[in-house]
Amino acid sequence: MIESGGSAGLVRFLLEWGRQGAGPGEFHFPIAIAVDKGDGIFVTDHYNSRVQRFAPDGALLACFPVLPNPSGIAVDHDGNLCISHFSASRLSAERPPARVSVYSPQGELLRAWGTTGARDGQFSEPGGIAIGQNGHLYVADQVNRRVQVFDSRGAFLGKWGEYGTGPGQFGGNEPPISRVGGPQFVAIDSAGDVYTTEASMGRV
Repeated sequence: MIESGGSAGLVRFLLEWGRQGAGPGEFHFPIAIAVDKGDGIFVTDHYNSRVQRFAPDGALLACFPVLPNPSGIAVDHDGNLCISHFSASRLSAERPPARVSVYSPQGELLRAWGTTGARDGQFSEPGGIAIGQNGHLYVADQVNRRVQVFDSRGAFLGKWGEYGTGPGQFGGNEPPISRVGGPQFVAIDSAGDVYTTEASMGRV
């Protein structure tokens, strides 16, 4: 955790917490982090298939299991947690479907949608999630080389992106099945513009 601010834009280290493991407050490959309106900090603990919630000082507030292989996470306008899930894990031979789930802040599964595939509403190793001011969910569908858009109930609204190296394309310098090609994570600014990271091409 760092603090930034001031006219010089100084950054100051504040604290850190956690270590590798499966106990409360420990992590096994944490992937994504989100902060709610009350400054609760939610972390997807990927190989432990759970989400952990912390106070700003690092104190553990809650820990609850979720569907396997949680990846990206975002907090919606109602305070619920929207989570993407990989279909593959190097620690398990099981291949659950790739999907998006929605949990209450207390860990109750509210709904889930999607399965593994390349059709509209399907996913291949989905990564980051962002939520627009209109409540729409933007999901980085990494191996399918696209971003998909859903309403708050999971209805498919649209998509963009394809395999390639040109503008609006993703990961064309990697094999088509590589998750490294991206898009990996997604964010939305106050104007509603959408930003994605693309690791293999080294660009936003």
